Amino acid sequence: MPYLFNGNFFTDIQHAFASAIIQSDLFEHSDPEKRDYFIFQFRNKPTVIFDEENTINIILNGDKQLTNYCNLGLAGLAKVDLGLRWSGLLQGDKKIIFLGFCIKIIYSDDKVKLQSRIIQMLCDLLRNQRLIHDAHDLHPQFLLPILPKPRNHHSFFKLPLSPGLCPTLLPLVKDYIQTYISPVPPAYVRDNEVGINPAYQDITVSRDNLFFNEKKIWLFRSDMIVAVGNKNAYWISFSENGLADVIDSKLHRYINWKDRYGHPSLAVEYPGYQSSAFYGGLLAQRHGYLEIFTSSGRYFRNDLNEKTKQIVEAYLAYVFQNAYGRQPIVFVDSLNNEDYFECSLFYNGHSLPEYCSRRKYDAEDIERIFTDVSTTISHKQLTDVSEAHV
Repeated sequence: MPYLFNGNFFTDIQHAFASAIIQSDLFEHSDPEKRDYFIFQFRNKPTVIFDEENTINIILNGDKQLTNYCNLGLAGLAKVDLGLRWSGLLQGDKKIIFLGFCIKIIYSDDKVKLQSRIIQMLCDLLRNQRLIHDAHDLHPQFLLPILPKPRNHHSFFKLPLSPGLCPTLLPLVKDYIQTYISPVPPAYVRDNEVGINPAYQDITVSRDNLFFNEKKIWLFRSDMIVAVGNKNAYWISFSENGLADVIDSKLHRYINWKDRYGHPSLAVEYPGYQSSAFYGGLLAQRHGYLEIFTSSGRYFRNDLNEKTKQIVEAYLAYVFQNAYGRQPIVFVDSLNNEDYFECSLFYNGHSLPEYCSRRKYDAEDIERIFTDVSTTISHKQLTDVSEAHV
């Protein structure tokens, strides 16, 4: 058994698989004749107590070990990527609830010829790993006809644009940020993170609509671009389909789906820019406000003091309001750069926990903070002039 939870978990997970509804997920359309995406939707959902030090490693290492085991067993006939789909659960104690199990299959030859054989082999391999009970035959469920799921449309959620501020304030705030706040490089970059995000936008010069609960990644770069895009790393764990949803399916074949599109894909180097950033995280359109979650494994920051953070966030709130419409902008702090529990809540559409500190900015807050920056700069200039004449 690849998932090293307690003995009761084995029985619970077998019951979950036995009662699961197996569905096809049209995640991306780059090569549908050689790919399949399947989801076991658990009706009986096992839970485990969340242990800060061990639970995430057990899940991620179990996914990796099971993927390697199945790929070895398939002997080159297909390549799979698979794992548990889950979410955080707050019921007094922190818990993990397992919502399903996901399988991505890339066939080595014509899918029509290999599909039934590969599925049977996978069922046998999962049975060998105690995920499926010996008495349960799930193979026939894979072959039921599946209707394609509807896609989201981006005209759903619209808001009026934010009014402009005093034209002299914005350049002063930008200059303050560049002068007094040091950007940080990415903590690390993986080998398969080489391309620009296919959904890349510079929202300092563009406007867009977000539908309810639409999510994106964002990065405030050191060249003053606020870039947004979509991740493709969380389809298995958190059902995140954002990248595939925002790109026309006819264009999917031009995307390198083997590349990992996270925050580094918003910070591809070019002459004069070395992938550094002031701040990064995730955003989601909630009911009546835009939620900005400062979660980034590569650009996580806990070194900004209260004043500096307020200035950076006020500037970002201004940019977000101009891009996505006038509405409260609510920043929610990530606890650390391994905040999988909170990310699972975010991507599953749940409210972030109250223990995550938050700050709200509306148009009046933004103008007040910008005015304070202008006053600070004017005072500093006067001080510098006075000292120069001493």
